[in-house]
Amino acid sequence: LRNASLVAQAEAEEVTDPAELLAAARADYGRLVGALYAEGRYGGVISIKVDGREADAISPLAQLGRIGTISITVQPGPVYRFSRADIGPLAPETALPDGYAVGEDARSGVIRDAAGVSIDAWRAVGYAKADIASQDVVAQHGDNRIASAIGVAPGPRVTFGDLILTGGPWSSADELAI
Repeated sequence: LRNASLVAQAEAEEVTDPAELLAAARADYGRLVGALYAEGRYGGVISIKVDGREADAISPLAQLGRIGTISITVQPGPVYRFSRADIGPLAPETALPDGYAVGEDARSGVIRDAAGVSIDAWRAVGYAKADIASQDVVAQHGDNRIASAIGVAPGPRVTFGDLILTGGPWSSADELAI
């Protein structure tokens, strides 16, 4: 969390400008939520107080004279696990990340990696326009579970047509770089 925090970075760089500090505090909500999701924690609670006031309640245009303290409190919440980890269709012999499976920690990076691997696998076998067609990721807060379903659209198989080279004095195919 400290590595994700712009407030911590500003403190390390000894930033004192109130507008910069407020902007860092306001941006930290999203950054800290992202850091929690990366660890599979989807029920966290974040409070960032600037001189005792919640940072998101302070207008970004507020003229603050001086900021005395910024306090960040994070209740990370429990680690969520996958109740569902579906993705498809998959190209033949696609190896999904080990963590993308029912019962495993539901880290946001694992979901992103599974989607990326599935697209890359289709592209490797000639489906250059493969893309994610749908995604349905639902947090089940009562059970500390994540249900993830990703639909893949391989698209059409792409092939090269006839390759005709003109205009060059090539003596052999070894000299040709495409």
